[in-house]
Amino acid sequence: MQEATVAEQSSKIFTDVREVEITRAIANEFHDVLIDRAESDVIIIGAGPAGLTASRELSNLGYKVLVIEQNNYLGGGYWL
Repeated sequence: MQEATVAEQSSKIFTDVREVEITRAIANEFHDVLIDRAESDVIIIGAGPAGLTASRELSNLGYKVLVIEQNNYLGGGYWL
């Protein structure tokens, strides 16, 4: 293997990091958001058109809203 020159090393944008560290950072951030939103005024199940519209309207009225969706996309069945 070739050794990187000093110029090549200094142009590095990202630091060396292990995948487990990235996974932990993502999990910790998700956990912090979930803990913050666990105490909500309204919890809406489903991020289809009705759930998203209701959550926006309630949020605009000052309610703390949590939307829970089982899929990894929003919009309900429109994306099938």
